[in-house]
Amino acid sequence: MKYALSPLRLNAIVLVILLLPVIATAAEPALQEKSKQEAADDVTLSGIVVDEQDKPVPGVTVFIEWRYPEQERVETKTDEHGRFLLRPSKENVRGQMIQAITDSGQKLAQARISRRNVDQDHAQHDLRLQLQPARRVELYVVDATGKPIANAKTGIIGDFRDWGTNTTDEKGRVVYHVPHDVKID
Repeated sequence: MKYALSPLRLNAIVLVILLLPVIATAAEPALQEKSKQEAADDVTLSGIVVDEQDKPVPGVTVFIEWRYPEQERVETKTDEHGRFLLRPSKENVRGQMIQAITDSGQKLAQARISRRNVDQDHAQHDLRLQLQPARRVELYVVDATGKPIANAKTGIIGDFRDWGTNTTDEKGRVVYHVPHDVKID
C-alpha cells in the first residue's frame, strides 16, 4: 500500500514547520519572566572573611549548603580584599549557616543567616566571617571486643546539621574538621 500526501495535508505540514520559530519565540518571554521571578526570590549575601588578626583573606571558599527540598550548595571564593558575594534562593537559606573554609581545611568560620533579615529586605551585606583553627574530631570505631572496624561508614552531627560523612581507615579511625564553636551531638 502506497501512502501519498494530499496537497491539503502537505500544506498543513509546511505551515507547521514554518510556524515553529514563531511558536518558540512566543514561548521565550514566559521563560524570561520566570527568570525574573526566580531572581526576585534570591537573597544577596555579601561580606568579608578575615583571619585571627582581622586581616582580609583572599581565595577562601565561602558557601551555603542545604538538604531540603534537595541537597544543594552555592559557593564562591573571596576576592583579593577578602570580600564575597552570594545570591542563593531565600527559601533555601533561611536559618542556614554561611561558612568559610581555607583550601587546607585547617581554618573555618561560620555564621547563621538570620531568618528575619532574609524575609524583610532580602539582603545581608555586612557579614563578617573570622577564620579560626578548625577543631579536630577523631573517631574510633570498634566492635564489642575492642577490635577496630575498617571501612565503617561514619558521620558527625553538631548544631542541628550534618558536618560530614566518611569511612574509617584500617585502624577504625576517621578524622573530621569542624568549626571551633560547633557543639558535637
